[in-house]
Amino acid sequence: MHDFCRTLHTLRMADVREHTTAAQRKATWAYKFTVGQGRRPTFEWNGPDGYRWEGTADCLWDAKFKGWGSWMEKVITPPICEHDGENCQGSEHCNNCQVQIFSGYKDADERYCNDHKPATWDAEIAEMTEEDFDDQDEMYWTEWEIDDIDCDCPAECPCRPTPEALQSLYDADRARSKAENDAINAKTYTVTQAQLNLIAKVLSDSPWDVMTLDEMKRKRDDVLEASAVVDLVLKQESPRPTENYYGQAIGYCELCEDERLEEDLNEDGHCPTCEERAEGS
Repeated sequence: MHDFCRTLHTLRMADVREHTTAAQRKATWAYKFTVGQGRRPTFEWNGPDGYRWEGTADCLWDAKFKGWGSWMEKVITPPICEHDGENCQGSEHCNNCQVQIFSGYKDADERYCNDHKPATWDAEIAEMTEEDFDDQDEMYWTEWEIDDIDCDCPAECPCRPTPEALQSLYDADRARSKAENDAINAKTYTVTQAQLNLIAKVLSDSPWDVMTLDEMKRKRDDVLEASAVVDLVLKQESPRPTENYYGQAIGYCELCEDERLEEDLNEDGHCPTCEERAEGS
């Protein structure tokens, strides 16, 4: 038994020497302090930097083997994360691509990044009225803050990126979201020379062949026909969206051009407000 335990100790020391100095190894010691009939003896092993192991062993070599093993596991080997993958409390990951995300679609207990909206999302939202959507809290798009992530694991734990990498992911997500929002909200006005000439022709009392947009704006109160054309040009932009944030079909009133749900527009394409005005006149 002693020879077997000494062989195990020798093999263990081959690994220990990679992480310790000769002085650290020489300073360790062990002793047996419990002996009982029919019981395995208890040993205490004192390792580097005050580390202490206590437990049962077959002999002194076995106690040293177990003591060094405990030290290697607790001091040298990083703690094994008990999380299942990248699942620190508060972190969100796309159910489709498993990438850590900071904005995206929440559908009950599922999360999806902006590139992997659930296939049935639009259809389910379309079936809800605005009131139904407001009353439920299962489906919505949202942003998660980096401060919401709570993890007690050390920085080198494989369950999450380093703080610097996490911040980079967060900044990239916010920059992308801002760029997308800016693109949606941006209005680009494109006026061709032909349109300017058309407006100038309508403004027949104008001494200029072609007027600038600022000049047209100043003439709007005096020349109604021209102002209508000017409005048409000034409102030129990229194609208007056909559905809102909730995936509901939208349209635009033919009279006031306000954005409305398609179901709220009448057969003439008028919103309820304009319809009431027409009925009252």
